[in-house]
This record gives sequence, C-alpha cells and structure tokens, in this order.
Amino acid sequence: MKRWSRPSWGAALTVGVVGAVAVVGGAACGAPGAAAPEQRPYTGPLVDSAALQDGFLWQQEIRASRGPFSHSFPAVLQSSRGVLTVLGLTPFRTRAFVIRQRGQTFEYESFVERSLPLEPSWVLIDIHRTFFDGVPRRAPQDGTFTHVAGGERRVDEWRDGLLRSRTYERLDAPGDLIRIDYGAGYRWGTPPPRLELHNGWYGYRLEVVTTSADALPSPTGQAPPDEPRGEASDEPSDGAPDEASGASGGAPPDGGSRQGAPGLGEPSP
Repeated sequence: MKRWSRPSWGAALTVGVVGAVAVVGGAACGAPGAAAPEQRPYTGPLVDSAALQDGFLWQQEIRASRGPFSHSFPAVLQSSRGVLTVLGLTPFRTRAFVIRQRGQTFEYESFVERSLPLEPSWVLIDIHRTFFDGVPRRAPQDGTFTHVAGGERRVDEWRDGLLRSRTYERLDAPGDLIRIDYGAGYRWGTPPPRLELHNGWYGYRLEVVTTSADALPSPTGQAPPDEPRGEASDEPSDGAPDEASGASGGAPPDGGSRQGAPGLGEPSP
C-alpha cells in the first residue's frame, strides 16, 4: 500500500467515472492549450482530516467541461470519525472509486477496470481548496482578504457573512488563476446549492450541484445507517481550530500501485 503525505496540483474536484475524468484528464495530460503537470509543478493545501467538521454526508452532481467536451456524474463527500471519504459513482450510481483520507495521508481503491487518468491527490486537493482550506468556523467581517502561503496567493471575498468567491495564484507564475464562485455563498460545513470552479491552469470548469447535505450522528462506535458502509475509523475526531489550516507539498509524480481502503456501499437514496 502506498501512502502519500502531501498532494500536488489538483486537476479535478471529484470524479465519478473514468469517462467523465477524461474531459479534465485530457487537460492535465498535455492537450492543446494545456501544460502537462510535470511542466507546471504545483503544490497546494491539504487540511488534516481530523480538523474537519465531523459527521456530514453531501451528495453532489458534478459537470466537468473543457472546450466543447463535457460530462456529468454523481459523487459523495463524507466526513466521519476523523476520516474524509470521497466516493465516486458511475452514471448508474455504482461505485467507481473511493478515496479515504486519514490525517494527511490517503488510500485509494478503484472498482472499474480502467484506472483514473489523474492522481487521486489531484482530486483531493481541489476538494480542499473549495471547501476546507482557510475557511474559518466563524465568518469574518465583510471584505476581501489575502493570504499567502506555500508559494500561493489566496484571495477570499466575504459578503453578508458568506464566502462568495476565492482565487488562487502562483507567486512564481502570476496571471493564471483558479477561481471558485460560490453562487449563493458558502459557510463552513454548509455547501451552496451550486458552485463553479474555473481552472486557468488546465482550462477546465467544474459545476458542482449539491443535491443533499446531511449531518450524521456523533460517533458512537456504530456506523450511522445513512452513511456509505465501510469500516469505521478508530481515530477519534479532534476539535478543530476556528480556521482549518492547510499544508502544501508535492505528490509523487509516478502512478505507483495503491491498495485502497475497504469497499464502500452506495449511499442511501
């Protein structure tokens, strides 16, 4: 089993089936107008899973597009007992893959014949950029806030107590941005009905529609009935600071073999 402690540049928020990822994967693998990851090394934030809000399950529909190509697919994001789980689904709502993050390491398992054309760390890093990196538990006063860390500049716009947009920019390659527009606005733990992520590095766009956002019961040693089934983590969920802090670093460039986490069942309807 291969465990990585730090991710590289994120190329997709969450990917439900290999056919869908190909839209974004083509952008990340040297398609016209895009630079391959090895040509554009990038580091990014990965928040310790124990610092995340415990006990939620979000069901989402993702639409990935680049140029004339687009594809939609369902996915599930869950935090429970200090473990962040990403469950990618096929259009038939069967399992395509699962990623489980414990602390700052993760495990990946695929349930389809073909492997992802992206590193699993790339999936995680866009999730963290969107929902967790530097998002305070208590909303700050309205305004625009700039944060510089790990060779990146993040600019957040807060209005009416909600995060409305944010951008990420490399300090050594200014001009190219990741921009996240939160639509109706985002606060910690409450995803907006719809958001968009525009990736200026690889020229793709992700539209994320959250169809349900449920709180799970506090850990009691038994898996809540409505969470994806699987082995419960033995790690307790620690209290989180007001702002979740991210860590930056590079993921290994190779696509080495990985032994995944125990299989998850489909989420309850």
